[in-house]
Amino acid sequence: MAELAERQRAALLSNPWFAALPPPVRDDMVRRGRERRVAAGHRLFSRGERGDGGWFGLVEGSVRISGTTVDGREAVLTFLEPGRWFGETSLVDGLQRTHDAEAHVPSLLLVISPPDFDELLKAHPELSRALLQLAHWRLRLAYVALEEFATQPLEPRLARQLLGLARSYGTTQADGVRIELHLPQEMLGQLMGVSRQRINLALKDWENKGLIRQHYGRIVIADREGLQAIAG
Repeated sequence: MAELAERQRAALLSNPWFAALPPPVRDDMVRRGRERRVAAGHRLFSRGERGDGGWFGLVEGSVRISGTTVDGREAVLTFLEPGRWFGETSLVDGLQRTHDAEAHVPSLLLVISPPDFDELLKAHPELSRALLQLAHWRLRLAYVALEEFATQPLEPRLARQLLGLARSYGTTQADGVRIELHLPQEMLGQLMGVSRQRINLALKDWENKGLIRQHYGRIVIADREGLQAIAG
């Protein structure tokens, strides 16, 4: 049984989907969750595995969702921020995991076992509809991402990505907002579906214009309004 601190509960409630659940459902999810602290680089599950590892709620840290290219390289799809629940698809359809999930930084998760997941659905029928809504929300985001990739140049897409990461992982300091994730250009290239060279050109241009600063894989947004203008 998880006993979360107030700030940890607040992190979960920062997610609109979780916050919209009836309080008895939220409380039961937290009650059934088992706290699990993992180090950076810890693999939570891999593509092709069974879903018996459970359903995950991210309380602290960041989880990187990725796939693998034909030549065996990692292809980063997204970073999950605190408050996100993930991994339920394999519990619902009984099929294998579709992607890899790995802690990008030291993280704290709630893990709900498959038996407890089934008990939650039985005890709270409204959770089934909420999960259906969650699946359709993700589908909408996927369609938007596909459209943006097909129709928009790299710069506005990259600007929106950095601004989103700053909202989730930003720390305000004197010279701007520092994104507290290590984001090598190779990883950003995977995330945006372009080469590292194209990411390097865009970031160098923005650095020269005073929009951002870079230091060993760390990015500081120095001019948020300027980056927002590029994002559109």
